[in-house]
Amino acid sequence: MVVLLLCAVLAPLASAPILLDLIGLGLDVATTKRSSAVIVEGETITLGGSSVKAMKKSLAEFDFTTVEFSDRLAIYEEAKTNITWPVFKNLLLGFGSGSKSQGDRGGALVGTLLDSTAVTTLGVGLSLYLIDFLFVAPWGAIGNPSYNHLENSDDELMQIAGGLVIGGLIGLGASRIIQAVLPISYGARHNKALRDGLGIQKDGSDGFALSVALVPVLSADRELSLGFAVASRVSF
Repeated sequence: MVVLLLCAVLAPLASAPILLDLIGLGLDVATTKRSSAVIVEGETITLGGSSVKAMKKSLAEFDFTTVEFSDRLAIYEEAKTNITWPVFKNLLLGFGSGSKSQGDRGGALVGTLLDSTAVTTLGVGLSLYLIDFLFVAPWGAIGNPSYNHLENSDDELMQIAGGLVIGGLIGLGASRIIQAVLPISYGARHNKALRDGLGIQKDGSDGFALSVALVPVLSADRELSLGFAVASRVSF
């Protein structure tokens, strides 16, 4: 009965931080829009938005094939998202803070939910430990000075508290590992969409440039000669 009563009291208190985190995240998402405004040929273009899909859409609205490669490369360097710092931020601070700095709504939500759940579970376990130490253990020590509640296998409250603490720690560790991967995935997709739209290859070369070369050509009479070939690279 004591355990059930404590759970009934602690459960609403434990869920409060999660609700507050979700409300705060919702407000941030509603009021924050990650984008980069650049000026191309006298025209202001907004790159980005709330997702990679929004990035692709904004890039498709302008013909960057008419823009010099050096200008497109400068735009890419300005608008690309960082990956290294968000990974460390998610590992150290958690709660999707690194994903939030990238503009990744999904990653920020996942990080907030995972960390809030793990921290809440850990907090409930520690609270039960404290309650057991202050209120349950003194009853067992009455008339038995050598009583050690930490070694008492019949103390169900202590067993529940231990399970919650261990589960919370494991959950927190797993949460941080998952959050370390999220910025890498989102950053790679974001920067690839940006490169494709601006016509920049992964190695930093010009993806819109035409390649002209002399190649061997086999004619109809099977005579080998040299001919011109013009090729372009198309990304999907």
